[in-house]
Amino acid sequence: MRTDIQALRALAVMLVVVYHLWPGELTGGFVGVDVFFVISGFLITGHLLRDAERKGGVSLLQFWTRRAFRLLPASLLVIVVTMAGVLAFVGEDQWRRHAQQALASGFYVQNWVLSASSTDYLASSDSPTAFQHFWSLSIEEQFYLVLPVVFVAVLALAKTRWRTAFFAALVAITGASLWWSIQLTATNSAAAYFVTTTRAWEFGIGALASFVRPRHLARISPAVAWVGIGAIVVSAMTFSGQTAFPGYAALLPTVGAVLALITLRHDRVFDTVTNTRPVQLIGDASYSIYLWHWPLFVIAPYALGRELGFLPRLGILVLSIAVGWLSMRFVETPFRARGFARWRTRSGAAVAAGIAGVLVVSMGSFGVLQMRERQSADQVQQAMTGSDPCLGAPALGRTDCPSSGRLTPSLALLPDDDGNRDECWARAGEVAVRRCTLNDPARPAKRAIAIGDSHNNSLIPAYARAAKSLGWKFDVAGKEGCYVSTSNLPLGRDPSECRTWRTTVVDQVASDPDIDVVVVTRNESDKFGSTHEERQQVEQGLRDAWSRFTREGKQVIVLQDVPQLENKPAECLAQAGLEDPRSCTWSTRTAYPEYQSLRAASEGQQGVTFVPVQDDFCTDGQCPAVIGNVPVYFNRAHVSKTFAASWGPQLASKLRDAAQ
Repeated sequence: MRTDIQALRALAVMLVVVYHLWPGELTGGFVGVDVFFVISGFLITGHLLRDAERKGGVSLLQFWTRRAFRLLPASLLVIVVTMAGVLAFVGEDQWRRHAQQALASGFYVQNWVLSASSTDYLASSDSPTAFQHFWSLSIEEQFYLVLPVVFVAVLALAKTRWRTAFFAALVAITGASLWWSIQLTATNSAAAYFVTTTRAWEFGIGALASFVRPRHLARISPAVAWVGIGAIVVSAMTFSGQTAFPGYAALLPTVGAVLALITLRHDRVFDTVTNTRPVQLIGDASYSIYLWHWPLFVIAPYALGRELGFLPRLGILVLSIAVGWLSMRFVETPFRARGFARWRTRSGAAVAAGIAGVLVVSMGSFGVLQMRERQSADQVQQAMTGSDPCLGAPALGRTDCPSSGRLTPSLALLPDDDGNRDECWARAGEVAVRRCTLNDPARPAKRAIAIGDSHNNSLIPAYARAAKSLGWKFDVAGKEGCYVSTSNLPLGRDPSECRTWRTTVVDQVASDPDIDVVVVTRNESDKFGSTHEERQQVEQGLRDAWSRFTREGKQVIVLQDVPQLENKPAECLAQAGLEDPRSCTWSTRTAYPEYQSLRAASEGQQGVTFVPVQDDFCTDGQCPAVIGNVPVYFNRAHVSKTFAASWGPQLASKLRDAAQ
C-alpha cells in the first residue's frame, strides 16, 4: 500500500471529523468524503485492471466477497452498538427514525433514504440520526456493486480492446454524472448531495486516473502532489453549507485528490510528513474512525445530558481515533477476505451473524415502539377531546397541577403528532389551492377560513375545536413557506409556486360571498425585516392582501405567530430527562423576534384585528417546551396536534372576542 495514499486518507477523515465537531472552524471539511470517493475509484479500478491483465478476467463473486469482508464486519458492529446506545440514551421520539436508518445503513441504501427525506418540508427540522454518515458508505457500496458488472460486460463485448472500451465507458459515465450533478445541484441541492447519480463522477475521475501507466506517473513533478493537497485544503477552508455542492464546486477537492494520487515521486518534506507514524496510523484506521466518530458525537449529548463544549468535543476526537484503531486492529484486519473459501469459515458465519444482529436490533426497536405507542394512544385521544384543566394549554401558570413525569403523547409518538392534513395543504410542486372544511354546522354563526403557511396548518386541531365551540363553519387552506401577502419578501422555497398560490387563494377567498372572517398567521422567524426598507415592504404586502378581503366586507383576524424555541424541544427533553420537563424553557426574548410584522401591519387597519397568543404559550417571561404534561411542539417550530387541540377552547374565546 502506498504510504502517500494512506496519508491522503488520513487527511480526508480528519477533515470530516473536525468539520463535524467544529463546523464553524472548518466550514468545508465535508469535502473529505469526496476525497474518499476519488481514492476508491482509483484503487478499485486499478485492482480490476490488474486482475484482468494477469488472469484474463474478473470473478465478480470473489471481488464482492473481498469487499464484504473488508467493509461489513466493522460497519455491522457499529450499527448494532450504535442502536443499543440509541435505545439506552436517546429519547423515544428518535427511536423510529434511528431504527429505520439502521436498516437502511445495514443494506447500504441510506443515501436514498436521506435524499427522500431532504425533500420533505417538515422533515428538514429533524435532528440527524447517529447513522446519517452511512450515506457516503452506501454510495461506495453501490459503486462496488455496479463498477465490476460494467467491467465484466465490457470484457465480454470488447474482448481484445477491452481496456480502450472500458476507458470510453468510464468517460461516458463520468461525463453524464457530472452533467447531472451540476443540473440537480442547481435545482435541488439537498437531494443532489446524497444521490448516487450525482456522485458517480467523483469515483469516475479517480477510476480514469488509474489508467495512467506507472512509467508515465513516474515523470510527474513532485510539486503536483502539493498542488493537489493545496486544492483540498483550500476547499475545506473556504467552502461552507452555503456552497452549491456537489456540482461545479466539487471539482476543486476531487481534482486535487487526483493530482495527489497520480504523483509517485515526492520531495523530502512531503515524505517526512506523510510517512510519520501518527499519519499512517490514522490513514490505516480511517475507515473505522469514520464509522465510529459520528455515533459518538450524536449520542454523547444525550448520555451527558448537556450540549457539548470544547473539551467533550476534543475527547470525542481522541476517542474516535482510539476506538477506530481498535476496530481496525481487532475487527477489520482479522476479517479481511482471502478468497471465496472464507465464506465457509467461522469468519463468514460472523458476518452473517452481524447482519442478523442488525435485523434483530432494528426490528426489536420497532416492536418496543409499537408497544409504547399503543399505551400512549388512549391518553392522546383523551387529551384531544377532554376538558382536564391540568392537561395541555389550560395548565399554563397553574400551581395546583401535579407533574406526572409522563408525557402525552410520549416522545415515541411525538414526531407523528402533527395536526396538519393533506387535504388542507399544498405541498412542493403544487400551486392549486387545497381547501378543507373542519366544521360545517347547519346554521353557522360565522363562516371563516384560515390561510397561511405551515405554522397556520399546525393549528388545525385548535381551529377544529374552536369552530365547534363557536358554531362556525371553518375552512383551512395552506402551503409550505407561503402566506397571504403581495410582497416578494419572503416567498418560500419556490418563489414562482408561492406567487401563483398566493394570487389564487386571495382571489378565491375575496370573491367568495360565503366567507365572513379570514384568519391569517405566518412564520415570523424569517430573516427579512432586518432593515427599515424590508420592514416597510413586508408590512405593505400584508396590508395590500388583507385589504382585498376587507373591501369585500370580510373581517380579518391576525393571529400572532406561536413562539419558536432556540433548540429542538424533543432533544432537550431527552437530554434533561422527563423528571423535570420544566427545565426545557426558553426566554420570550429568544422565542419571539424583536420585530413582528403581523403586529406592525395590523396597526390602524380598518377591519383588521390583531390577536396576541403569547400569554397562552409563555408565562413569567419563559416559554416552556411542555405545558400540562403535553409537549407544545412536535418539532422546533410547529405546534403538536395534542397541544393544539387542548388550546382550542382558549382560541375559541379569542376568536369570539375578535369577531365581535
